[in-house]
Amino acid sequence: MIYTRSLVSITPPAPPGPEKDGGPAAPVANDAAAAAVCLTDYVATRWYRAPEILMGEKSYTRGVDLWSLGCILAEMLLGRPIFPGKNTVDQKERIFAALKQSDNKKLEEILSGQPADAVHLVRLLLQLNPSRRPAAERAMRHEYVARFLNKKAK
Repeated sequence: MIYTRSLVSITPPAPPGPEKDGGPAAPVANDAAAAAVCLTDYVATRWYRAPEILMGEKSYTRGVDLWSLGCILAEMLLGRPIFPGKNTVDQKERIFAALKQSDNKKLEEILSGQPADAVHLVRLLLQLNPSRRPAAERAMRHEYVARFLNKKAK
């Protein structure tokens, strides 16, 4: 069992068999001690870190989680990470290169061919200013997400 910062327990899936690719963690997936040494949260999560954390902010809001959600949604749409920085400096450069324009042209270019409502949600979640990112409740009401909600569960 792994504990995240919010103390929510997550049970990792069983390691893939030899016929499946387990990704970068595959070589150490069966060795917990090796995994603890080789894979740190810093390396594993850099691509999903909010700019304010990358810039060294000591105080931040729940907006960091919404940033991560935007990175994950973009990755699901693209089939690859949106900001795969090689190190912290490269990570910041990739983010700012894509988001420095107020009209989001670069981000729109990266996400071209994706559903317009999905791109809109990614744009909302990947705001450089954390106070401009939507709350989770608002993001859940976004038209892109609405199609996936179980209306009977309400």
